[in-house]
Amino acid sequence: MKGPRVLSPRDKSKLFRKFVSDPLSFSEKDLALYVQNARLDPRVAEAVTEHIRDFWWKYRAETLNKKLLRQPWPQAIKPMINQIIEFCDGDEITAKEFKAWSRGVIRGFGNSPPQLYFVPHVWPRSKSFDREFVDSLPSFSRCGYFAKDLLFNKGKARSIKGPPLNQAPALDIEIKLKLQLIKDIQGYLAHFSTSQIMSKTGIDRTTLSKIRLGRLNQLSLKRLARFSEVLAKAYEDG
Repeated sequence: MKGPRVLSPRDKSKLFRKFVSDPLSFSEKDLALYVQNARLDPRVAEAVTEHIRDFWWKYRAETLNKKLLRQPWPQAIKPMINQIIEFCDGDEITAKEFKAWSRGVIRGFGNSPPQLYFVPHVWPRSKSFDREFVDSLPSFSRCGYFAKDLLFNKGKARSIKGPPLNQAPALDIEIKLKLQLIKDIQGYLAHFSTSQIMSKTGIDRTTLSKIRLGRLNQLSLKRLARFSEVLAKAYEDG
């Protein structure tokens, strides 16, 4: 596969201004392209990572996943996501929503073959490539990449932002409902043995494990609602 479309210096200047002045104007296709260009310029990497941290909720995970899979380096977004999860604080609900969204975005990507995150012949990140390998952060190396710096301006991670109430997309509403149902179900699980739960609800061990681990993207809202209703009745019946 050929490389991504490379942003010109003029394109980058426009991009940086637009990230500040009109951050809600980008599409999933736009973001997929900018993620690719992050490997060609650390400044773009920082700007894109911070944009994802603040406006991830705007993008449909499934759509972004498809757009990234059409690019040569879909895995380039994984270190960004890893660093947001690892270094950015935030309230519990927003953090869980971001993790659920992230799993949908990177589904099917796998890891990159071992290589420097920043393409060296385009933008040497440091005078010694050895340092990039030796001092590489886990957020990169877990994905197959090597780089030693945080992808935030001046290394300041800040907080993950959730959507304003008047701009929350349907996906976020569904995630909130799933989170509440899982919380309810987990409360009931403490009162029954695994065999009792499976017998009363018909939940198999794999699904039960997904519920306990909170894997929202692998559980349908309809099934969670049914399990919650059955467990609530079993609890009331004693």
